Amino acid sequence: MTADPNPPLEVRLIDIAATALVVVLLVAAVLYPENYMPDTLKLGSQRLLPLTLLMPLVIVMAAAYLWRTRTALRPGLVDGLLLAYSVYFIARNITGPFAGATLKYALLGLGIFYLLTLISRKGELLEVIGITMMALVCLTAVLGLLEYAVGRNITYSAFLADTVPEPASGVHRSGSTLAHPVAYGAFLVQMLPFCLMFWLSGARKNTRILGCVSSVLAVTAAFFTFTKGSWFTVGLILLVAAFFLLRRRGVKGVYPVLALVLVALAVTAAFWQETSSETSERMFGSVNMRIEGWKGAYSGIMDNFMFGVGLRQGRQELLKYCEFCRKFHEDIGRVKPVDNNYFNLFLEQGVIGFLLWLALIAALFVEGTRALKARAGPVSKPWMIASIASLAGILINAVTFDAMLIWPIFVIFWIVTGILHGLVWRSGAVEV
Repeated sequence: MTADPNPPLEVRLIDIAATALVVVLLVAAVLYPENYMPDTLKLGSQRLLPLTLLMPLVIVMAAAYLWRTRTALRPGLVDGLLLAYSVYFIARNITGPFAGATLKYALLGLGIFYLLTLISRKGELLEVIGITMMALVCLTAVLGLLEYAVGRNITYSAFLADTVPEPASGVHRSGSTLAHPVAYGAFLVQMLPFCLMFWLSGARKNTRILGCVSSVLAVTAAFFTFTKGSWFTVGLILLVAAFFLLRRRGVKGVYPVLALVLVALAVTAAFWQETSSETSERMFGSVNMRIEGWKGAYSGIMDNFMFGVGLRQGRQELLKYCEFCRKFHEDIGRVKPVDNNYFNLFLEQGVIGFLLWLALIAALFVEGTRALKARAGPVSKPWMIASIASLAGILINAVTFDAMLIWPIFVIFWIVTGILHGLVWRSGAVEV
C-alpha cells in the first residue's frame, strides 16, 4: 500500500479525524483507569466510561476508513486470523454474564487495529501518535515520581481505597494515572521502545529531545512500580536495543542505552534500602501466590478444556481449585486474579480461543520480521522495530498478570499491533 502524494480533501479529512480519535482514545485509556474506578459516574444505571463512549466513534470511523480505502487493501493471513478469533470470542461469550464487555473488547479491538493499520500509511500521522505516547509517558512518570514522594496516589487516591488497597507493609508502589503499579509498569514497557525510537531515529531535534526525556523518565518511573516483571522486561528491552545498536552503529551508538542503564543503576543505588526491603518482603509471597493461582488455573483448564469458562470468569473459577485463593478471598474480601495472561486466556476461552490468539500473535511477528528482512522503507523500519519490541515486551510481562483484561494495556496492544500490520501493508515487502 503506497500513500497518494496528493490525496483528495476527503481522504485528508478522514486521516486527520482518525488520528485525532486515536489520540483521544489513547489519552482516555491512560488517564482514566476503568478497571479500578468504582461506579462514580452514572447515567441512570449505566456507568459513563470513556472507552465505552468512544467505542461507537471508533467503529464508525474504522468502517468509513476501510470503505474509503477499500481498493488499496490487501488482506491476508493476519486479517483472517483476527476475524476468526473475534467471531469465536463473540460467539463464546455473548450469552455469558459479560455480554456487554464481550462486544466492547471485540469491536473496540477490531476498530483500533484497523484505524492504526490505515493511519500507518503516512509517517506524519504516526509521528502525531508517537508524540502523544511520549507526552503521556512524561506526564505519568512525573505523577508517578510525585506519588512515590508523598506515599499515595495523588491522582485517584480518593477512589482507590477498595479497588487498589495499600499493602500492610513495604514501600508505596507508584501506579500513577493507571492506578495499579503492575498496569503502570506494563504501560511503561509498551511505551519504552517508541521513546527510544524517537530518541535514536527522530527526524527533528525536538522529537529527539522528547524521546530522550521520555526514555529516561520511563526507566526511572518503572523502578518505582517495584514490579519485578517490569524491571525484567525493561532490562531486556535495553539489552536488545544495545545489541541492535552495536551491530548497526558500533560502540558509539550504544551510548544512549548505556546512559539509561546508568540512570537505572543510580536510582537503584540511591534507593537501595527501599529496593532490597521491598524485594525481600514481597518476593517469596508474590511468587508463591502466583504459583498457587497457576496450579488452580491449570486444574480449571483441564476441566474446561475445549471452550473454557467464559470471559472474566477465571477468577471465580480459581476458588474451586485453589485453597490459597479461597483463603485470600476470605481474608481480603476480593477474588484473586490468575496473574498470567496465557493461563487466564486458556481458562476463559478454551483451547480454540487460546490457539487462535497464539496463531494471530505468531502471524503478526512473522509478517513483521519478514518485512524487516525485505525492503521496509527508511521511515517505517524504526517503527517496525519499535512495534515488534513493544509487542514482545508486553507479551513477556503478561506472564505475571492478566494483561489483556486491563483496558489501557488492551488498547495500547491493539494500537501497537495495528501499527505493525499497517507498516507491513505500507512496505509491500511481503504477502500478507
